[in-house]
Amino acid sequence: MATKENSAGRQDFRSGFVAIVGRPNAGKSTLVNRLVGQKIAIVTSKPQTTRNRIQGIATKPQGQIIFIDTPGLHEADSALGRQMMQEVAAALEGIDVLLLMVDASRMHPHADELLLEKARRFSGKTILALNKVDRLTKPKLLPLIDCISQGVRICRHLAHLRARGRWM
Repeated sequence: MATKENSAGRQDFRSGFVAIVGRPNAGKSTLVNRLVGQKIAIVTSKPQTTRNRIQGIATKPQGQIIFIDTPGLHEADSALGRQMMQEVAAALEGIDVLLLMVDASRMHPHADELLLEKARRFSGKTILALNKVDRLTKPKLLPLIDCISQGVRICRHLAHLRARGRWM
């Protein structure tokens, strides 16, 4: 994160980049729209709608956060798919924080190695955001969090209750 100091040596303003990475239809674009406070990314149930990186800026008195919405991670089997995965790789360059967006109702422990590999390669801070946790029972949710956290340094966990529309 970049910090600007005033003449008294205090930190006045901070800025940083956060890349949001996850599988198709995990809720990445919806999250970016909410965090920025306006619709900047298309939201639809159709997978692979986001094909390029989309940046949105949230400005607060303390600083700015540039959120990077990325295409959904998948095994690329076409030229378009490979281009989309290049967009994801480019989004991870020079970021300060990686936010792993996971649809808790569709992820299976041990099954999403592609997503976890991206997190393992990132040396900065990683936040795990679980979406749609209200669709799982607690006995299924805790092992999922534990599985994702193994081998990935998670500095913060967030969970979203879809029915209530808020993050915890």
